[in-house]
Amino acid sequence: MMKVQVLFLVAILFPDLKQLVKGQLWPKCSPRCGNVNIEYPFGTSTNCYYPGDSSFNLNCKQDNRLFIGDLEVVSISHSGEIRVLVPISYTCYNDRGGITGSKYYKFKLSSFTLSDNNSFTGVGCDSSVVLTNLGD
Repeated sequence: MMKVQVLFLVAILFPDLKQLVKGQLWPKCSPRCGNVNIEYPFGTSTNCYYPGDSSFNLNCKQDNRLFIGDLEVVSISHSGEIRVLVPISYTCYNDRGGITGSKYYKFKLSSFTLSDNNSFTGVGCDSSVVLTNLGD
């Protein structure tokens, strides 16, 4: 009877062990870039990030700053949550209400979703902020 119980336990645990190995990094993968630990599914070279989706491919620049596209990565959590620095969009007006300068920034999340930890803020008089879902 003891053999059956042990075999059953191994059979239950085996799929979990198989999944763990699938998500492990190759020994040649860089674990950091500057002060940022690089956690799977992200990586900086082939076979180091989630296969089949290049949006998880990060770029470690020569000055040891980590980027995803043109956004600087601040941190990556063990759960796969990535924090990035996003440029500020603005519009400046003169005293007659004419626009004297503006900058708008748009970015696409590709394979990512927004976290519940995000904050989206608009500051100023006559401010308007927009967060939209453009679909797939």
